[in-house]
Amino acid sequence: MFRFLAPVLVFSFLVGCRSKDEAVSLVLSESIVRIASNGRYIGGIDTLNIASGIVAWGRKSVFLNQSKDTIPYMPGSIHSEYIDENYFSFSSGCGTACNFAFIGKMKGEDRGEVYMYPLLIDFSKELIVYQGDGENLAIVKNLLSEKLLRIDEPFDDRYRPKSLAVDSISLINDSLYLAWQYGGGVISKRFKTP
Repeated sequence: MFRFLAPVLVFSFLVGCRSKDEAVSLVLSESIVRIASNGRYIGGIDTLNIASGIVAWGRKSVFLNQSKDTIPYMPGSIHSEYIDENYFSFSSGCGTACNFAFIGKMKGEDRGEVYMYPLLIDFSKELIVYQGDGENLAIVKNLLSEKLLRIDEPFDDRYRPKSLAVDSISLINDSLYLAWQYGGGVISKRFKTP
């Protein structure tokens, strides 16, 4: 499960003004923790201090993209990772009853995005279902088109985090099947994905 934390690589950024086509250069240092690599692509966190860092990802040893903001990072907090020619992603805890997913695109200049309380990620369909910080039961985002579907259904909001109100979730073809707690029972509905 934590096999990706075992090999710790150390790099630091030479960050300066860069054009859209320039890559973020790296030199050996002690601040980047590798999260994922598959021989062709790499992603990691440049640890700024004990609790946060900047995410960087790209090809082999050249990071082409860098997150716009710092994200929470604690050693051992990352519980899943994914990398291919299109995306770099990892999920992590960020405190008691808090979790997030970071997703960055490999192509073009991308700054990545943090999704609070992810419920489901399917890279083959290029979809993420998450709850965010708002009052929606769920938000479905098409990662390719950036289109959103906000699922604004009544749910048992005494659950914190809200994801505990979700009973089950699945994607079949272009439909999201979602079941959640409400009024002492479970409601199930199908939603067309964006």
